[in-house]
Amino acid sequence: MRKSISFFKQLLSGVDDDTGLETRLKAGLVYYSFAICIGVLIYSLFTFVAFFQQIELNAMDLRFRMRPAYSMRMDDRLGTVDINESLIDRAGSWPVKRTFYADMMRVLDRYGTEQFLFDIFFPNPGINSRDDADLQKALAETDVTILAQTFKRATKPHFKDLESIEKATQGGLEMMNQMHRRSLAMADKFSLPYDIKQGNRWTIEKAYVVEPPVPEFLEGASGLGFAQTIQDIDGTVRKYPLFFYFNGRLYPSLVVMSVLRMHGLDPQDIEIVPGSHVSFPGTDIRIPVDKQLKMNVNWAGDYVETFHHYPATALLSFEAVDLMKKRLREAGDTVEAVVGKGIDHIIEEVARRRLEKNEISEERVMALLVARLAEIRILAGGDTRERFIADMGGADDSETAKLAGDIWQQVHDNNKRVGPDGKFRGLDAEGLRPLYFFEPETIKLQGLDRVMTLSPWDLKGKFLFLGLTATATHDFNPMPFVSRYPMVGLHVNALNTVLTGLHIRQTSLLQDFLIVLGLPILVVIMTPRHRPLAGAILQFLLFGAYLFANINAFNVWGWRLPMIAPLLSLVMTYLAIVIYRFVLEQREKRKIRSVFSTYMSASVVEQVLNNPEMLKLGGQRKNMTVFFCDVAGFTSISEQLSSEELVSLLNEFLEDMTNIIFKHRGTLDKYEGDAIMAFWNAPMDLSGHEYLACCAALDCIKHLRDVLHPRWERSGRPLLDMRIGINSGEMIVGNMGSKTRMDYTVMGDAVNLGARLESANKFYGTKIMISESTMSKVKDRMVCRELDAIRVKGRTHPERVYEIIGRNSDVADDERKKIELFSDGLKFYQNREWDKGIESFKQVLSVDPDDGPAKTYMERCDFYNEKPPPDDWDGVWTMREK
Repeated sequence: MRKSISFFKQLLSGVDDDTGLETRLKAGLVYYSFAICIGVLIYSLFTFVAFFQQIELNAMDLRFRMRPAYSMRMDDRLGTVDINESLIDRAGSWPVKRTFYADMMRVLDRYGTEQFLFDIFFPNPGINSRDDADLQKALAETDVTILAQTFKRATKPHFKDLESIEKATQGGLEMMNQMHRRSLAMADKFSLPYDIKQGNRWTIEKAYVVEPPVPEFLEGASGLGFAQTIQDIDGTVRKYPLFFYFNGRLYPSLVVMSVLRMHGLDPQDIEIVPGSHVSFPGTDIRIPVDKQLKMNVNWAGDYVETFHHYPATALLSFEAVDLMKKRLREAGDTVEAVVGKGIDHIIEEVARRRLEKNEISEERVMALLVARLAEIRILAGGDTRERFIADMGGADDSETAKLAGDIWQQVHDNNKRVGPDGKFRGLDAEGLRPLYFFEPETIKLQGLDRVMTLSPWDLKGKFLFLGLTATATHDFNPMPFVSRYPMVGLHVNALNTVLTGLHIRQTSLLQDFLIVLGLPILVVIMTPRHRPLAGAILQFLLFGAYLFANINAFNVWGWRLPMIAPLLSLVMTYLAIVIYRFVLEQREKRKIRSVFSTYMSASVVEQVLNNPEMLKLGGQRKNMTVFFCDVAGFTSISEQLSSEELVSLLNEFLEDMTNIIFKHRGTLDKYEGDAIMAFWNAPMDLSGHEYLACCAALDCIKHLRDVLHPRWERSGRPLLDMRIGINSGEMIVGNMGSKTRMDYTVMGDAVNLGARLESANKFYGTKIMISESTMSKVKDRMVCRELDAIRVKGRTHPERVYEIIGRNSDVADDERKKIELFSDGLKFYQNREWDKGIESFKQVLSVDPDDGPAKTYMERCDFYNEKPPPDDWDGVWTMREK
């Protein structure tokens, strides 16, 4: 029992002993086990379970959407040519005529576009051979077009190993028609041989079927790349494959082919290290890649909000204008020839090729006719603007005059800008005549309020990808910003990532594991050292710090660190520690409550459990009240009873007295045989602790007299009597003892005095004796009788002592009269008036024949009558024994 109490007190006080160290080591081992198990579990879930992988990927998308604009750059040269609803409407169906693509190539080449990359495929000849011939011709005449091919990926579980892929590849090659074999042979110059069995190359993306463009188209193309889309497990596109392995060769993507063409490199020049990088010699381009040779796409934003997007119909309109100009030039260099040729055939040709709407064609060809006539006269010299306006019929029509004057003025000014080399804005002026240009087209971007203006001059130096954006078409997939995104924009974003160098770098699996494991270990290091509130604040700060670091690593340095998994492991570890500590604390509290409640009242136990600091390590000086209780004549009583009867009787006595002490909020210090030691004002502070101790003493005496004695009389057991001593003063309270055995107790001179007062009762025949320090605090609420000034053994200073008679409301008039008579006798005694003292004490005994103090003083007065004390007698009675 005592060991349990000592353990509890040490536990609450945080004593640094071997047991406490062992407990903390065990708890630390449990905490680190939590951290490791939770970290490994969460890492495994987020690495191998699709549901959790999707959560992490969604967190990645959120970082894209929350990223500030300053952290992203867009190369102004990049954009798309959109096959939208307008083009399909103009063509009348999908797929559109291939002559449209030929016309786009020509206009882009004419106005200085660097590259025109196709995100549509031509694996087979079209239904119209003339359209194919026109496209073939355009490819041969221009040098801007990079065509696309597509592969069928070899994925698990369809292919178990490389051997099965090679077997399927060979089977497909054997079934390939002659045309595609020619195309595949021609595609070799756009690929590089690759030994996939060397090193760790087996991890790269593999294909077992390829669909290259028809050979006639491929012959004139300036490059070839695949336009493959690879989705993550949730269907969202976040990565871009740079290469596909097929039949012993690596085939580059459109982006890789674009970079090769940009820098005049061959595929064989590329440095490829799976799991590390792809770099291009002679450039500063180094692309971080995973083991599959895929790069993370640094998405710039939603489609319409990023890069340039040119409707394919706008390019056809530019081609229509240039066709009109060409036909006007072909009519001749004289006004008569041009007028004589007319414009109807031009309008018909534009309509037949569906380059422009008829009403727009008519307006523009009329304006260009006027411009051609103005240019002929300007180049011939000697003509004026006014004469031209008059000849155009403007003299009688102000609107015509203004139109003719504006056209004349623009053509006149543009001819002045033609350089000595015959160039106009960097292009051959002869191919642009007449040098009249319409206002830039205004294009309202779908879903946005802003508009974009577009003129042919905006095409210079651009790298444009052609792809589907029409809503009803199929080439849409989810990406971090929106759930339906035209995949032609994927190539633009990927190329922008490469050109700007703003790569998204991803931590390795090992680094992810260390991060996921590291945060819970930090939790273990930080949490147990602090109280729950402080620990929760620290976890909140740690959570916020990692979240802040994670977001900034992405925004500033482009590092994609795991987000949800580490934060979840942090929270779960903290909760596990809190729950473990709570369960352990509740278990200890239950154990302690069951044991310690026998030493304190239930309310005190609860307060101590809720505030262990009440039981401080070591000693603390406090003003307290100590209570000593002992059974009178216990030795003689014990000789009358068997050991079982004695124990039963004593336990009944001690239990009832202890309950009364607890009732008055006292703390049980110890049992010493038949004695009880208790104290007040520790571990919790109590106002009026002196009064509470005195009340407990009175109730103990009353309970013994009114409850226990009748019970024992009925059972034929001996009646116990008791004495109580109470003292108040400064004492030392706390955990006392050795490292292996400690007690929460009190000590000090005031404690010793309390013990002496208890034993002093027997010399006065009293039951409750208190010191003057206690009496001074209870005199207004208790009736006390001054007994004596005594000098107890071990002390030289005398102490005035008192007997508690009862609470003010409980003391009868006879008792009060007795106290007055006793007080008179005490004064006679102190004044050496022995006979008068004897008379006063006799009067006390006449009121209460059993009054012990009166009997004691009568004996002393008789003694001093015969043997008077010395002249220096101070009235103090010296106790010769304890």
